[in-house]
Amino acid sequence: MPLDFVSWHGYADNPDKLMRNIEGSIATIKEYGFDDVETIFGEWNYLPIPWGDAKTNREITRDRFFESWGAPGAAFTASMFAYLLHSELDIACYY
Repeated sequence: MPLDFVSWHGYADNPDKLMRNIEGSIATIKEYGFDDVETIFGEWNYLPIPWGDAKTNREITRDRFFESWGAPGAAFTASMFAYLLHSELDIACYY
């Protein structure tokens, strides 16, 4: 069966980190010869704490999620929209 698409997701506290994720993933996809597959960043958002901390400390998680709904999260999202316009990515789904 031919490969039609590749999908992955990521969260970060800095748009540059997510863009490195996207660029590195696309480079890996191309390295293995899948130049024509659709690339889908199926889930992305602002997460200002390490994922391990989000799973173990409820208070930190709650406070950071509230932060993501305010100005820091909005600035992150606006930056990502600008970056995504210039990426090779086919689809990006904000979660």
